[in-house]
Amino acid sequence: MSLFSGVRQLACACVLAALAGTALAAEWTPIGLDGGVINRIAGDPANPNQVYALGAGGLFASADHGVTWQRREAGMSAPVDGFGVLGVDPDYAGRVYVFDVQGRLWRSDDGAVNWQLAGYQTNAIRRAFADIPGSTQSSYLVADGTLLRSDDAGATFTTVNGNIPPDLHITAIAVDRAAPARLLAGTADGRILFSTNSGTTWSVADVGSEDVGQLAFGASGMYAIVGRTVYTSENGSAWGATSVDGIALSLEPLRSGQGDVLIGTTDGVYGATAFGSTLSAHQLGLPGQPGDRSHVTALYVSNASSYALPTDALVATSGGGILAYSVASHAWESRSTGIHSATVRALAFQGAGENRLFAGLSNEMSLTGSPLWPFQALGVGPVLQGLQSEASMIRDIAIDPTTAGDARTMHLYAGGRYRGSRNAGLYKSINGGATWSRIEGGLPTSGGGAFIGTVREVALDLRSCASPPASGPCQSGPLNRVYATAAGRNDAYRVIRSDDAGSSWTDVSGNLPQMIEVDGTFELLTPMHLLLDPTDRNTLYLSTYADYYRDDDATVVQTMPSGVFRSTDGGQTWQQRSEGLPRMNGSTHTAWSVFAFAMHPRQPRRLIAGVTNYGFTEGRIYTSADGGDHWQDSSVGLVDCLPRALAIDPAAPSVIYVGGTATSGHGCVFRSENNGATWAPLHEGLPTVSVTAIARDPQDQARIVIGSMSGPWERREAPDKIFEDLDPL
Repeated sequence: MSLFSGVRQLACACVLAALAGTALAAEWTPIGLDGGVINRIAGDPANPNQVYALGAGGLFASADHGVTWQRREAGMSAPVDGFGVLGVDPDYAGRVYVFDVQGRLWRSDDGAVNWQLAGYQTNAIRRAFADIPGSTQSSYLVADGTLLRSDDAGATFTTVNGNIPPDLHITAIAVDRAAPARLLAGTADGRILFSTNSGTTWSVADVGSEDVGQLAFGASGMYAIVGRTVYTSENGSAWGATSVDGIALSLEPLRSGQGDVLIGTTDGVYGATAFGSTLSAHQLGLPGQPGDRSHVTALYVSNASSYALPTDALVATSGGGILAYSVASHAWESRSTGIHSATVRALAFQGAGENRLFAGLSNEMSLTGSPLWPFQALGVGPVLQGLQSEASMIRDIAIDPTTAGDARTMHLYAGGRYRGSRNAGLYKSINGGATWSRIEGGLPTSGGGAFIGTVREVALDLRSCASPPASGPCQSGPLNRVYATAAGRNDAYRVIRSDDAGSSWTDVSGNLPQMIEVDGTFELLTPMHLLLDPTDRNTLYLSTYADYYRDDDATVVQTMPSGVFRSTDGGQTWQQRSEGLPRMNGSTHTAWSVFAFAMHPRQPRRLIAGVTNYGFTEGRIYTSADGGDHWQDSSVGLVDCLPRALAIDPAAPSVIYVGGTATSGHGCVFRSENNGATWAPLHEGLPTVSVTAIARDPQDQARIVIGSMSGPWERREAPDKIFEDLDPL
């Protein structure tokens, strides 16, 4: 028997034939949120207007000094490693190097328009790449603590040994462009190495005990970021710490003249000149707006010789995309048009009225700008301002449907993780997102504020209005009962409930399994998604994942009960309901992690789960027709996809979408038209390494939207792929 009810296509063959000439193209297109996480930026000295940016969303190129950008990955067979290295050869106009997520080095000789495999491949972590001036074939690479050199345009790399002590873990490299035999290398324990003969011999200076992140040669000195502090030196042997506001993150040498280097910090951009081992620094402005302080991750200057007026400076940020300094306005302005590099972890349609689409942003690598953005149905709306100083990420958004008719009075809930002063990561708006407030009454405190770890899910009881109807969801509200899942505190507050619309909370983690500690092994259970039975307020379904920690690399057979749990008393007690779900290797009770979870909109005992094994090498789909009592594999056609999000077509519940990450490193989207019995891929042309959210437009059945590390994208289905339910009961 199939999991869900039958499906029929809306239009007959004759109608489809008539529409064939105007059928909607099933292609993925971006829908806004220009900017996002940019980790590297570099330019072509032969063409100052040609600039490259590398970020979470991939590789982008600009031919007009950042005014507009285009994704440039044509010909690559795997996504770019957006957190890796980016190399440009000043001696070969248009030559660019970048690695993909499979560790293969790609080279372009025409400004990133076309790409070819250079030949080198490594699974090692790549920290730095530096061109060697005077050669079109030579460059340095730092990978897994080793300094490597290529003299064949990236086909091969060999180790640069010299007299580097074998216990040193190299983290950074810089080449003096005026004298290419002079090198600086940094280590993970705060030592800086200096060579005057291309690495044949090195002198070593003990600067500190922290990681050396970046190095640079300036016209009047040498620069290093050790930990998050800037150090300078005149001769490479004596280094002195300097003072700039914020945490130093990036360096960019200037050309000869007034000033030596630009320094990017968590508080802005500084122009600096070294005098021996001291630094004269002047702040050049703070990128972004007050309360939206994205970190400066990288800097690029094409021709400027003075930091006083960096009119050609481009700044890469941890959440705000690319910024440029405007002399006219004396401020930093956005230069991110065409860059899609924002990580979207949550999506929610208003479902009525204007039908706005809300996207929750998440950047776990750093503190980003405003984490919640609204979209109009056919365009991008203004940025919501209320959460900038409160949240660093938003993992879920819930809209009270009884208030959705008027955006001005609509009630929204958001869950995520705090930013700045500690808070519980739970937020509410009663005016459509114009302003927000914390909702954390009754929750435990730590470090000066409420704290229950990252909030992953917010779920509303659709029958919790003051006067619910005899059956079905409330039509007028607002709703009062709200649930949330979180990492919790000391095994408590992993599932919480509010009966007063978020004003106060109680712990309903009940008897969920607690941490297990045996012989140095710690096993933990973390809730993920919570589903509420719309016909029975006391029945809840919870998906979880189990993890373990050890100080060594010993293999552990997990014992933690996990997978899916059910409660029939509103969370006071829970029972594991994972029979049929696959188990972790050798385990009896520990099921694969359930990172995606959904419920049939009309038959609440029919569930679907996306599961992933330990090590993230295999993903599957399982379905249950009896409230989780029994599960069966429904993965036919689901190839190379680790599920992270599920969406069921509300008009035709037999149509299901799943999104996630492929083990080969690209984002995946599959659709089933038969209740999960078989799956077909939809991700061709979708340029992202991971799909983290999926939403169907309740007012436009042809429209599906996904959230990803490349921002939000939409796809419009052809008329023959729009369905209706044959048997809604």
